[in-house]
Amino acid sequence: MIQADTRQSLLGIPGVLKRLSIALAVLIIVMPPLGYWIISYQHESSHLEQSAELIAHAISKKAYIYPGEWDLQVARLEHLVEEFRPRNLKANITVLDNAGHVLVPRQGQPFSLQISADSFIHSNDRVVGRVVLQESIAGIVYTIILIGLVCLVLASGLLGAINHYSIRGIQKATSEINQTHEDMHRQQMYLDGVLSSSRNVAIIATDKEWVIQYYNDAAEHLFGRPGHEVLGTSLYDLHDELRKIMKENRQIWEMAGNDGKPGFILDGQRDGQARYIEVRPATITAPQYGLSGFTLMCTDVTEQRKVAEIVQRQATYDSLTDLPNRRLFKEQLDKALATGRRHNHLGAALFMDLDNFKNINDSLGHAVGDALLQEVAKRLKSSLREEDTVARLGGDEFVALLPELSDDPEEAINGVQKLADKLRQTLSMPYVIELHTLHVTSSIGISVFPTGEEGPDDIMRQADTAMYRAKEAGRNTLKFFLPSMQQAAEEKLKVLGDLRQGIEQAEFLAYFQPQFDAGLALAGAETLIRWQHPERGLILPNEFIPLAEESGLVLELGDYVLEAALEGLRSWLSAGMVSPLFRVSVNISPLQFKQDNFVHNIEYMLGNAGLESTGLTLEVTEGMLLDDIESAVEKILALKKAGVRFSIDDFGTGYSSLAYLKSLPVDEIKIDRSFVRDAIHNNRDAALVETIVTLASRLNLDTIAEGVETKELYEYLKQLGCNAYQGFLFSKPLSQDEFRFFLKSRQHLAV
Repeated sequence: MIQADTRQSLLGIPGVLKRLSIALAVLIIVMPPLGYWIISYQHESSHLEQSAELIAHAISKKAYIYPGEWDLQVARLEHLVEEFRPRNLKANITVLDNAGHVLVPRQGQPFSLQISADSFIHSNDRVVGRVVLQESIAGIVYTIILIGLVCLVLASGLLGAINHYSIRGIQKATSEINQTHEDMHRQQMYLDGVLSSSRNVAIIATDKEWVIQYYNDAAEHLFGRPGHEVLGTSLYDLHDELRKIMKENRQIWEMAGNDGKPGFILDGQRDGQARYIEVRPATITAPQYGLSGFTLMCTDVTEQRKVAEIVQRQATYDSLTDLPNRRLFKEQLDKALATGRRHNHLGAALFMDLDNFKNINDSLGHAVGDALLQEVAKRLKSSLREEDTVARLGGDEFVALLPELSDDPEEAINGVQKLADKLRQTLSMPYVIELHTLHVTSSIGISVFPTGEEGPDDIMRQADTAMYRAKEAGRNTLKFFLPSMQQAAEEKLKVLGDLRQGIEQAEFLAYFQPQFDAGLALAGAETLIRWQHPERGLILPNEFIPLAEESGLVLELGDYVLEAALEGLRSWLSAGMVSPLFRVSVNISPLQFKQDNFVHNIEYMLGNAGLESTGLTLEVTEGMLLDDIESAVEKILALKKAGVRFSIDDFGTGYSSLAYLKSLPVDEIKIDRSFVRDAIHNNRDAALVETIVTLASRLNLDTIAEGVETKELYEYLKQLGCNAYQGFLFSKPLSQDEFRFFLKSRQHLAV
């Protein structure tokens, strides 16, 4: 490869030769005329000076000159001048006195180009005048011009010869060199363009001693140092971590070949921000020379790392509370299990559920609910040790991991019990959220591990089971997991499986319990449900309805009861077994009532039943209506247009808000059996029943008492003004066939 300085030297040769030839031509043109001028001028000047001295000396010697007698001797002076003029002297001669007066005037015409010389005239050692000679140099000038023209012709011929034979040859060679250089430059520019085309890949090339030889624009941008500072310096100085990494991995680098592996990440900061640079090294080798250097392909992976960290965090942390999620918690629990077994230490997992959180979420909105969950998370984190882990599983469920409490079981259990109780009390303190003062309690289940070969899922399931036992125990308490709880949980799962199978196999039956008016005439019937289990026999609703509510299966069961009630009413009416005023009542679950298609579903069932008069009463609880009173009123009014009546079931056991009762468009109040049963023996129950009946009467609402089992109770309620009755005094719940027989046999009771 031709180096740049050599190329520049070659390119400058024609110019140098041209300048030298021009200088030589100038010398040829200038020096001969100039030399002739100098020699001729000096010769003429010397001749004039000698002639002037000769004439002045002759005058001084021959003439008697007195200062006052110049006029008398003018003629003699002219004679002396002519007498002593050299024969070859063509100069004009002038004689002047001391005052500058011309004594002998110059002879001939003045010259345009001339030289002059003078000499003093002495008399008795006293200067009395001077002689001035002037001679033309036109001849010298004309000769110089002629010599210059001859030299110019000679110089032109010389320049032409040099240009033809030397400069053009050199220019041709230089042109070829220049073309080669241009081709090489274009190739280099193309390569540089390829290497610098992406600002995302910085390329650095070094020699075997790590001295940087190539450093592209992307490298300048990535490392923040310009190329002119870096080129020729050691790669060690480019980044703080490079020296250590390269020294530790040099042998690996030399064996890496050209595959760019292994790579590594450089951590650092730029402009106060964390930066991550991925470096993939490779060797530069040539067949005849072997290893000659290294290349580094460097990429800024800061954004990719940030995205990966965000994705990783989203996958392992809860976005609302910034606590670990289920996945990360199980990983930590798995590690704690292994550590506990290795060190023979006990740990514990706490499963925490907020009591009645759903009521806050539904009544005040999800924004308040979310803010409450965030505050709960903060309290949990601040109450635990640094080595403990608290996570949110979802909804209002939190878990805490307490690793390596103690190697003594009693000490570990006492310690976790104290901490769990502290958490329970901390969580029960008031919260102020958006000007709302909220009170929330928690139910906590505890599982101590390791006690066997259980895994993370087993421990979480145990803690979950214990938490549900805490809820069943009245909430705002804590329970440790016991083996008996696991058995109950397994039984619960079995019942749930049987429940699903029972729906598929149509194992559920509709039962009807008659309702009578104050005159003991048959007024209607409440539709109930029973489960005819293939192994356990007939199962009452209190054993499976809560599980159906929890699992969502209550929607399918509710539809079945509604269809059975409407189908029964249609068949009884068409057979003339009941009056057109006869009504069937059906309990509606909260989950059913909250469905967006609730109204449409009821209307669809009414249409399928083909009833002229619906005769349908829907029993709802106070809590269902007050969760979202506006939506509840809208649904009730829509169905009332279709002839559906609404009854508030179990009145007195819920909110019992008189303000809400006034605004709800219901038709009757059903007095709960817990008040009715002891009304004639308990003054408080009696006062409550009397108050409910009076309140309903004032609001133009009907009342129906359930759980009427004695004649005395019936008489008491009748005296209070209760409108309808239901209970074992009149009839137990009957199957469809039994109820059909009942309708045929008796329409009126005598108590």
